[in-house]
Amino acid sequence: MEDSQEKLLAALVIDGSINDESFNQGAWSGVGYKLEDETYRQAKLNPSTWFASLDVVKAQQDVENLLCVDFKVEQAAFLAGYIAAKMSKTGKIGFVGGIEGEIVGRFDYGYQAGALYADKDIEIINQYAQSFFDVSKGRGIAELMLQKGVDVIFHAAGPTGRGMIECVREKQIENEKKGLPGHVWAIGVDIDEYKLAPEVVLTSVVKRVDNAAYSILEEVKNKSFKGGCTLTLGLEGEYVGLSATTPVHVPSQLLIRTDKLKEEILKGNIDVPKDEQGLELFKEKAQESTF
Repeated sequence: MEDSQEKLLAALVIDGSINDESFNQGAWSGVGYKLEDETYRQAKLNPSTWFASLDVVKAQQDVENLLCVDFKVEQAAFLAGYIAAKMSKTGKIGFVGGIEGEIVGRFDYGYQAGALYADKDIEIINQYAQSFFDVSKGRGIAELMLQKGVDVIFHAAGPTGRGMIECVREKQIENEKKGLPGHVWAIGVDIDEYKLAPEVVLTSVVKRVDNAAYSILEEVKNKSFKGGCTLTLGLEGEYVGLSATTPVHVPSQLLIRTDKLKEEILKGNIDVPKDEQGLELFKEKAQESTF
């Protein structure tokens, strides 16, 4: 914290591989939630060092050198849910979660709300793998969903979700070989997962951890860093959103409607739920058509 002309030295501490093609890689390209408690402890032990804990949901206001960063992922998931419901031909969409918790739940609730906004009668099947690193479990969950007629599946499951994407890709190839109508789609998470399966990745709910990390480092460099609080980032500033490859498969008219929804969220006209209670209230409005 001392006034110095020395170069800024930053360190990134992660809870997995730097090449996980997910959250950690996003931060590097720019501190996982599982390190939240340890980051808090280290910040207290090292008061002369700035700390930022990314993707946390509770503030540590008693530590002035620690900034907690929270992402409104439910806002971007809402847009993905809207697209999923509009693209579905069967009226059935799915969600695969990693480990149940507040952060993953926000993806789930936002996705469901967006789908209900698009179609109050949409059927949503969700299941949690209880792991972020079980590709076979992700595949198995997706297989069951596809058997039930689900034709769009969104995941917030880290590497587990790759199993889902692989399964959807294989199902689409199989359907094309058999000459079956329709299309099955996958929706990625955290970073643009289009390259994993260009044929079936409809969009991805992107969490711009890289932008957040860059902004924080800029504040440290400019000596404007403020700790002891939680910084909440969302659609405003594009810290969350849909991937750049979304226009590849999503029709232009649907993209226009989705952009309008984004503006309504930013204006505060749509209150996207981030927890179960909020989702239940949203469902009531959907059934009453009071949006």
